[in-house]
This record gives sequence, C-alpha cells and structure tokens, in this order.
Amino acid sequence: MDSLIVQMEWRCKKIEEVSSDFEFLNGHFLYHQSDDIIKKHASDLAMKYSNDLNGTELVLELICLKNQALSLFSDLNTASPLYLINVIHSNSLKDIYLYIEIAQRIFCNSSSDRSFV
Repeated sequence: MDSLIVQMEWRCKKIEEVSSDFEFLNGHFLYHQSDDIIKKHASDLAMKYSNDLNGTELVLELICLKNQALSLFSDLNTASPLYLINVIHSNSLKDIYLYIEIAQRIFCNSSSDRSFV
C-alpha cells in the first residue's frame, strides 16, 4: 500500500510539472500576458525540449498567433490548448504555426489527451 501511495504522489508531481511547463499554451495566458512573459515561458520550454522545439521560432509563432487571435478565435480568453490546435488545423495553419503544434502535441501526449486532429 505504501508503494502505491508513493507512486501516486510521484505521478501527481510529474503531472503538475508538465502542466506548469505548458500553461502558457492556452488562450487565457496568451490573451493576458505580455510578449516578454510569453517569450520567457516559450524559451524555457524550448530549452527543456531542445530536440523538438526551436525557441526563437516558437516565440515568434506565439506572438504572431496572439496578434492574429481576433480573426482566428471567437474568444481567445477561453481557448483551451486543444481548441487552439484544432483551430490551427481547421484553418490549414499547421505550416505557419509548426512549433506551436509540436509543443501542443508534446503536451497532449504528456497529459494523455490525444483527441486532437
């Protein structure tokens, strides 16, 4: 029983870490945070996943997405990470927002949410 509790605590801690690493990839965060804060979070994530993400490109894509939000999203403030990726796919913007999509896929796989396109 103690082993089970230790395993559950470890898993909860890891889920919290993943959630914290990727928290900036939701509409509410993008809507309310400055470009400098977004840059810091994106750069930190890119360093952690340096084999998969280019920090400079990820920052540029996020700032561009934030600036284009009014034309893409009905309400960026309430957009979930899953909604963001689905809008990117449905508008054929995957090539423009490549690193956002990669980061979202890493997050969805880390959190076991594989319901995106």
